[in-house]
Amino acid sequence: MNFDGRLRCLILNESSADAIYFEQRFKKSEHKLFAFERCTLQDLGAKRDSHSAQLALVYLDGYEISALEDIFKKLPTIVVSAPGDDESVLSAIAAGAQDFLVQGQFGAETFVRTARHVILQQRLERERTAIEEQFLASQKLESIGRLAGGVAHDFNNLLTVIINYSQMALNKLPAQDPMYKKIDAILQCGNRAAQLTRQLLAFSRQQVLKLQRMELNSVVMSIEPMLKRVIGEDIEQIFHLEPGLSEIQADPNQILQAIMNIVVNARDAMPNGGKLTIETSTVELDEPYSIKHVDVRPGKYAMLAVSDTGVGMDKNMIAHIFEPFFTTKEFGKGTGLGLSAVYGIVKQSGGHLWVYSEPGHGTVFKIYFPIVVKDEAVRANQNDSVRNESDKTILVVEDEEVVREVACEIIRKLGYQVVEASNAEDALKICEQGMGRIDLVLTDLVMPRMSGPELAKRLGEKHPQLGIIYMSGYSNETAEHHGITDKNAMFVQKPFMPKTLLFAIQQVLNAKSA
Repeated sequence: MNFDGRLRCLILNESSADAIYFEQRFKKSEHKLFAFERCTLQDLGAKRDSHSAQLALVYLDGYEISALEDIFKKLPTIVVSAPGDDESVLSAIAAGAQDFLVQGQFGAETFVRTARHVILQQRLERERTAIEEQFLASQKLESIGRLAGGVAHDFNNLLTVIINYSQMALNKLPAQDPMYKKIDAILQCGNRAAQLTRQLLAFSRQQVLKLQRMELNSVVMSIEPMLKRVIGEDIEQIFHLEPGLSEIQADPNQILQAIMNIVVNARDAMPNGGKLTIETSTVELDEPYSIKHVDVRPGKYAMLAVSDTGVGMDKNMIAHIFEPFFTTKEFGKGTGLGLSAVYGIVKQSGGHLWVYSEPGHGTVFKIYFPIVVKDEAVRANQNDSVRNESDKTILVVEDEEVVREVACEIIRKLGYQVVEASNAEDALKICEQGMGRIDLVLTDLVMPRMSGPELAKRLGEKHPQLGIIYMSGYSNETAEHHGITDKNAMFVQKPFMPKTLLFAIQQVLNAKSA
């Protein structure tokens, strides 16, 4: 903050004679960069605006170093020592002072040069600390994301069994059967659990996204009719959307979900009403900005901002809001996964997320999506005509026995012949012994000893006509990390339903017979 157009410097000195002498010499010089304000340590404690100064010049004579440590932490500080008092200087530097001058041996020129160096040094140190904190927070969320993705993968294996067997049992029971309602409750809970795992996968950036070129304004406007029902009558809605906003590449449904998650958070932060503002604009994040913000590349972005006038958050809360299961809501009123999902959706879409909040002053979420410059539209799946050919044989390769049994039962009910293998080695043997009757391989992505992609590669060397479908509790976004090089490879995410599996099988078989 400037002080009458100049930088404000506090001169801390118990005996004002030295400080007055220096200030008079400075005023006679040509330097007009600083405005000085003399005070004692006791006076400083009563000054509420002391933090707005840019520099402190502290005369050590008469002070204990320990009494100055708070000043050293708050302001860039130059200490002034008596000639030969090296011990005090060393103690002050160790306690946090940035530089020193010797009393009676410096003039305006030396002071200005030292002051500029000290102010710049602390500014660089603060920027370095901020970048380190961002990096550590990013690494922490990355580690939590890997853990969350692994947990979601294992749960998806279990849910594949729970959901499909529950559905099969319901299909065989009349609605009036006493067990029907209980099994239906199991199915509903399984579906709710699947939704939770999808949110975990969203946070860990391992969910399936249907990327396409889209207009951010269109998604924002699509939620306007439902906002009043979500946030209530006592919250005012304000929209500021930039006309002609450039397109981004993302999954519209997931972007919609991210916006709604933030809106619900904003609603809960305004129990007595307030204002919710949603705005979009084109911004350019330059090189200096990218240096200060981890994982940000310079360039043009479509910015989405959602702000509220709610209770706000302190710095400690902001540091944890994207962690899974972190919530400030009452027990039973939130899963703690809403903002975690927002974080994952934005990052998986190549975007950048920034949050600013203060207690009592509301919160602002700003999301930056890279603008699509070239024609990078993602090719959509073609809904080819489907043929259910019961003479086709499918080899199911899955190391989890219960998951393998469910998959085999579903495929049999769909009208296909099934052969099963518990690992890749057995699958290779089966194919070598009866290759003429295997039309398609449905294999788990990650298995002990040999992965699904490695199995597909071995089979493809001798039998290039063989169809391959991968299944996993992870998403196809992680497939390439497990060795899948074919961008068009068919992928089914667990827990899958029979119609999803049928569509994948028919797509592959139709493509092979075309």
